[in-house]
Amino acid sequence: LTSNLIDSSQQLPFYAMVDYARKEPETVREMFKKLYADEHLDCDAKQKTINEFISASEELRMKYYPDSRLYINNQRSVMMYLFLRYPDSNYGYKASQAKSFADCIEFYDDWGPMTDFRLDIFYRMCDQLIEEIKANEALVATHKSRFENIDRNLYPDENYHILALDIIY
Repeated sequence: LTSNLIDSSQQLPFYAMVDYARKEPETVREMFKKLYADEHLDCDAKQKTINEFISASEELRMKYYPDSRLYINNQRSVMMYLFLRYPDSNYGYKASQAKSFADCIEFYDDWGPMTDFRLDIFYRMCDQLIEEIKANEALVATHKSRFENIDRNLYPDENYHILALDIIY
C-alpha cells in the first residue's frame, strides 16, 4: 500500500530489506530495532540513527548485490520507515515533491542535496506547514471529515503529519 512512498522504478529499498530479511533475519530485525528504539529523538540524534541504518543496509547490499544500485536505502527511504512507524513525530519525504513544495511556499533555506539533506531544515519547513494547518479552521475541518462515516480504522493523525505529507505530495 505504500510502495509509491518507498520503492520506485529507479530503486527498490524496501524490496531489498525484505530480501535481506530472508537471508539474515536477525541482522535486519536489529537494524529496525535500533531505528525504532526511541520515537522522540531530536533531529541530530535522528540523523545519526538514520545514517547508521543506511550504513548497515549498505553493508548488506555490498555483501549480496555489490553491482546493483537498485537496492540502495537512503535518507528518504529510511525516513519513510520512521514515518510509517511513528507518524506523529516524523515526516515523510519525497525529494521532488518536497523541493516543489518548498519553491511554491518560497522556503529557500539550503537543506542540501535532495537525497542526503539536513533533516533539521526539512523538519522546520514541515513544522511551519503544520502551524499554518492549525491556523486554518476550514482545512482542519476538512481533514477531520475524512474520519467520519468510514467502516475502517484510520490513523487519527492528531498532529497533522500525515496531512502535511498529503499536502506536500
